[in-house]
Amino acid sequence: MLRETFIHLPGVGKVTEERLWRSGISDWVALRELFASTKPDLADEISRSVVALESRDLPYFFSGLPAEERWRTYLDFPGDYVALDIETTGLSIYDSITVIGIERDGLYQTFIRGSNLEDAVDVLGSCRGLLTFNGTLFDLPFIRRTFPKVKFPVAHLDLRFLGRRVGLRGGLKRVEKAAGLRRPAEVQDLGGYAATVLWSRFEHGDLEALRLLIEYNAADVCVLRPLASIVTRRLIRGLLEKVRSERRRSTLFRVKMPRFTLGRPARAQPVVVPSVTVGRKHTHVNGARISTPSVRWEGPTITLETLLGRMPNPDSRVVGIDLTGSENRASGWALLERDLTIVRTLQTDAEIIDQTLACRPDLVSIDSPLSIPEGRDCTSDDCECRKRGISRACERELKRRGIGVYWCLINSMRGLTARGMRLAKRLRDKGIKVIESYPGAAQDIMGIPRKRASLEQLKAGLEAFGVRGIPPLALAKHDEIDAVTSAVVGSFYLADLYEALGNPSEDYLILPRLPETGGAPPAASTRFPDTLLIILAGEVTQAIVDTTGELLSARRVCSVPEAEIGIRSDRGDLVCVAGDLAWEAAVAVLGPRIRTVLLKGDESRRDRQETPFCDLAINPAEPGWKKQLCSWRESLKQRGGETCH
Repeated sequence: MLRETFIHLPGVGKVTEERLWRSGISDWVALRELFASTKPDLADEISRSVVALESRDLPYFFSGLPAEERWRTYLDFPGDYVALDIETTGLSIYDSITVIGIERDGLYQTFIRGSNLEDAVDVLGSCRGLLTFNGTLFDLPFIRRTFPKVKFPVAHLDLRFLGRRVGLRGGLKRVEKAAGLRRPAEVQDLGGYAATVLWSRFEHGDLEALRLLIEYNAADVCVLRPLASIVTRRLIRGLLEKVRSERRRSTLFRVKMPRFTLGRPARAQPVVVPSVTVGRKHTHVNGARISTPSVRWEGPTITLETLLGRMPNPDSRVVGIDLTGSENRASGWALLERDLTIVRTLQTDAEIIDQTLACRPDLVSIDSPLSIPEGRDCTSDDCECRKRGISRACERELKRRGIGVYWCLINSMRGLTARGMRLAKRLRDKGIKVIESYPGAAQDIMGIPRKRASLEQLKAGLEAFGVRGIPPLALAKHDEIDAVTSAVVGSFYLADLYEALGNPSEDYLILPRLPETGGAPPAASTRFPDTLLIILAGEVTQAIVDTTGELLSARRVCSVPEAEIGIRSDRGDLVCVAGDLAWEAAVAVLGPRIRTVLLKGDESRRDRQETPFCDLAINPAEPGWKKQLCSWRESLKQRGGETCH
């Protein structure tokens, strides 16, 4: 291909190159003979090109060609390009590389965090060219941030952007499928988010997860070379069709071209993935042995206990709201007091306002834009102020940090932004402090998988952070768990461990800030006494029990109309029985540190799933309900007072 390429020579542009091809000048020899006497500089450069090709000087051609034509080097230097792909714990600057995969000369190598990851730097420094898919925007910046001294080769072909020129658009999985390539079934359905979950599973001791992660990376890497062949040959076909004359078929680019490049679809080809075995001490990839990383997840770098120790008032209540853009869709709502949370889904603005005000929070943290770009006075797309833009400074900064975020005034966000601003104003008018949060960014900073990656691991991460009271996944909604994260951001804010992105005109988005090494001393203890809500003859009573479940004190809170029946356990101490109305009243006064039991009769037909705020649901019309109640009380003792769902 390069012997028939002239566009890198002085004075030759695309139009001139095509004119030369049409006139029958199809290689350097013919061109040098034509201009040997009239353009000696051109002839000298052709001589240098001949030497460069014979000496395999890839940088010479890659640097000399226009950026949009550098793909031509791949046909003459296919073996000089190595395929590269990385796996990470996420997409932002707060995440880290877990696996680097490199394929060179048909051999796949893997470099794993905690084992031999640093060795990839030497390999990359010795290669002459790189093949990636979206490496320009992701892989190479991530590697450079991790290893600042790494030296990448000059030649780099990013197949994401080359593929677009031949109609192959989308992510790698979609592109390879459209190109007729297929990967092994075991890793066919895995995506980038799944890769983050696999590493997390490995950190928790799952060796099989590491094997799958390596095979997934190998599939991403080993598909790049056949994909590069398909893309570059389709590009050749485009050139051929452009310069082909009616009188003769072009003999340009003396490359034996597969039939599919002449208009037939590519036949599906399997992607060959190396054999991988993972043991506790050693991992074997393609027969090569490396040490299995000994990394194990030791919990979050900061816990809620630390935040409580830094708060002026550790008993502060924080409400987190994962807001939706319309009252037709439920929003997640959570109340966090110390280490205990309760969650709900609320529909209308009135419900959100009423429930929030009833809890008397010290802070409300809302997952929604609460302001508009500087210079704008409304959210309408038809207003004259539209020329001021649709994004705020905080959103642009998040983008720079690799955190995916939507501009606050794109079509799909305008309703949410308007609703968030409306709710924030109503709450602030009541004297309540309101901040804007972004659970996804907070989860990245805290090292917790997002709900899109794994709702199960998100819940587990929040619990490891120290939050108690999140319902089981069978009962909890993803909006409720994001609302808990919003409330956690409020705890960072109250502990003065936060970063404010934005400016005074647009207000600020609050992000958690991890403390410096050493940090502040944690609170003495977060094992607080639990609270029982007791309903007796229409009176709501607060009962304090210690971590063994023993009753310490009781006080009257309020009256509840049509309260449900109160009962006593066989032990003689008071146990709560509460329905919807009683729960609403108790939360307003007591916050999340309550124990609630729903006493349901046959006529109510309410089950546990309809009342996720309860710790226990019993039906006294059924035999054995007292035994069930006593068993629950016993479990409180054994769990030390932890929430029992």
